[in-house]
Amino acid sequence: MNEAKERPNGITMIAVLWVLTSIFVINWGLTTILVELETISYFPELYDPDSYYWEGLSMRSRQWISFGFPAEMVLLFSLVVLSCLTVFTAIGLYTAKTWSYKSAFVISPSTVIISGALAALHISAPTEIYLAADFHLYYALALLNVGWITVIIVYLTKPSVKQFIIGSPKAPPSPISPLYAGTRKGEIISWINQWKDPRKLDFSLEHEQFFLEGRHLDDFSKELISHAKSEVLIVNPFIQNCDLSNTLVDAKERGINVRVITRLPDDKIQKYLEEKQEYLTKLEQKGISLVYEKNVHAKLIMVDRTVAIVSSMNFYADSSAGVTWEAGLVSLDKKVIDSIVNSLSSKFI
Repeated sequence: MNEAKERPNGITMIAVLWVLTSIFVINWGLTTILVELETISYFPELYDPDSYYWEGLSMRSRQWISFGFPAEMVLLFSLVVLSCLTVFTAIGLYTAKTWSYKSAFVISPSTVIISGALAALHISAPTEIYLAADFHLYYALALLNVGWITVIIVYLTKPSVKQFIIGSPKAPPSPISPLYAGTRKGEIISWINQWKDPRKLDFSLEHEQFFLEGRHLDDFSKELISHAKSEVLIVNPFIQNCDLSNTLVDAKERGINVRVITRLPDDKIQKYLEEKQEYLTKLEQKGISLVYEKNVHAKLIMVDRTVAIVSSMNFYADSSAGVTWEAGLVSLDKKVIDSIVNSLSSKFI
């Protein structure tokens, strides 16, 4: 339960009363079942319509005995099981468990049906048959559960109560504006919606900007580059051998125009310096355009001049793989994209 939610008035009383009612039904049902099972074990002939106990009964009464007693046991057992589930559901409502909301709408009518079936079963019993159970209790149980259905429909469907239990309704996927239908931007918006749903990320593309962090940022960056159709532009001071950097090689091998603005490595440890120089050489050999600028410290990824990532993430393993916490903003806003392109064109390209 989210403690920040304000508990609606009445939810505590409803939960407590439902639990107490269910405990009573469980106790009564189990007691009745155990008494009948004990009776069967000692006097099995009482439940045999052909025994000498029922010699004076009509054929209709004998038929009811052969069906009614087993049916009563099954219905009583079902009622006990449902009452146990009701206890858990009532506790779930009190603690604002999402599953309890739907469960309440299933259990109440099911209990009405079972208790109503018990009442109907006893109504159908011929008057010449003596039954130890209190017939009126079944009728009372059916009426009681009708009352619970009324409470659920009237009370639990109140917006404040529903929000307390299941939270605010999930925002629908960001629609693709007719303006972008059939465009590259429309394709990317559709892909982003498909990317975020299985990850249960809650952001909207209504304003064409959203925030990502940690591994989601790394994953989104790699997936975005792998979905490029024409151009990938990277601005990052540190380009080293890692999964994120290798997506640039894959993109180039697919025929994508990949350009990188970065710094020349300046490590004092010769081994690390050589490893970084070798990797940059590999990128150039693959046909990736590298521009070296010693003052570069920005971290940008732009794909197809349609979507850009402005973040703190570098292109090496400790940064992109989540060892350090990195975060950034993703933008599909045309004005933002144009500003990035104009800035880079005036400085480096």
